[in-house]
Amino acid sequence: MLSTLVSICAFLSPGAVAQEPALPHPSLPVRDNEGEVYLNDNVSGYGRWIALNPGWIERGTDTAAGSRLSLLSRVAAAEGVGEETQQTWASATAPTPVVLNYRILASGKEVLAGRESAPLGKAIALSDSRRLSEILDFNVEIASGAGILDPVVGHQHRGTSLALELQPIPGMGWQAEFALVHSTTAPGVPLQDGYAQMDGKMRLIEHIAECGLTTVVKPNKVMQVELANLGPGKVVMEFSIESAPPAGVMVLAEDLAMVAVPTLASTPSWSNYLNTWEDDSNLWSNSEGFVIFQGDNALTTANVAAAAAIAQAKPFGLALTVQTIEDGVEGDVSQLSWQGLQNHPIIFAQGTVRDALTDWDVEVASVSRVADPYFENLFSGAQGEFTGRRRADGKIEVDLDIEFSVVDLLESRQIRLAAATSGEVGYDGKVPASPAQDLAIETPEVAELKFQGTYLADEKGRIVLIRSATSLLGEATRLRLVLNMTAE
Repeated sequence: MLSTLVSICAFLSPGAVAQEPALPHPSLPVRDNEGEVYLNDNVSGYGRWIALNPGWIERGTDTAAGSRLSLLSRVAAAEGVGEETQQTWASATAPTPVVLNYRILASGKEVLAGRESAPLGKAIALSDSRRLSEILDFNVEIASGAGILDPVVGHQHRGTSLALELQPIPGMGWQAEFALVHSTTAPGVPLQDGYAQMDGKMRLIEHIAECGLTTVVKPNKVMQVELANLGPGKVVMEFSIESAPPAGVMVLAEDLAMVAVPTLASTPSWSNYLNTWEDDSNLWSNSEGFVIFQGDNALTTANVAAAAAIAQAKPFGLALTVQTIEDGVEGDVSQLSWQGLQNHPIIFAQGTVRDALTDWDVEVASVSRVADPYFENLFSGAQGEFTGRRRADGKIEVDLDIEFSVVDLLESRQIRLAAATSGEVGYDGKVPASPAQDLAIETPEVAELKFQGTYLADEKGRIVLIRSATSLLGEATRLRLVLNMTAE
């Protein structure tokens, strides 16, 4: 019975057991044993990255056998077909893995490359990285007459990772979501905290480059991403798929046709698509984008569904140049380029992360006290998000949110958390003498420059933005951004 086959496949499927999502290595130092590391809260917390947020973390989509076979089982029961036919359907509609070629360069050197097979509908991670155990923070433990700091040990990663999820676009190619991280670490230096009870915490420094985007990859066509020479250096990614394009409409019987359109199922318009197709043909569907049409118009309507998936896959190219202008003199140009999809965000971050001692909490109990340090991750560099589209009137527009920041770790200064106390005898018994607590605190100065809004390109797909950058780069300095966009 097909139901037995479904149960067996569900048991053997990786999705049948709780698994961590496939992710690139962290840009920020993390405590890997806690679930919160998969969240991207902000650079001040214990997030995993500066900007990345792979869509498959929350989506949890998986077009593996279980869901597909469950749909086939429903149709088989309705049509009254035998087990042999059901197994033929299951074999004929199984998603075919594809062959990937990928190569990532950092400052001209190959840091990650390979050729391998990858499934459809399931995120995978390709990585060449190392991790170093380091002290991230201190918790404190306190009781009557005693106080001690409890080190929080985590991991600082360096290397290159590429995580991706592929979804078929019938007869055309694949929609691919990428999450790319390249990072290097710098030697840490001891943090001077001035606290006799705490020593040995190193300042953690990491140079990072991140990129997240969704695009269309066609067979044997190279997709390229280029990030600027910032943070860990210029990063270039080349990616292609050697396999034949995914199957279009699959005919199960004279009046039954099946199509896989997961890229449509992930959109808010999925129910609208189904309602429209139901006007022309009976259908069965699931949330993963498998649809089976039944009736005289089954093949025609299935082809309409496949065409809708192709029509939605609208490529979007974006090249960004950043240039300083000081006293009217143009400086060096930094260039970034991506290939994405219209109405899908392109995200990047490049720069340096370092932690700083920016606050102290305190814990007190009977005849004891202890100071609790707070370390904050600070990011210097550039990060941004772009979402482009071609409007109904043919003009190209982009939602842009980009920020440049420079963090200056000024000289730390001393603050007094507690004065010296002499020993005394009170109702709680003998209270020991305590020295003054004069501790160090860092007061980072952060300069930021933001460009944010929706901008309309000229007839050549070009947007030019110029803004003064005195706080960021010094007096008589401007920053010029030029965006060149192409959209089908």
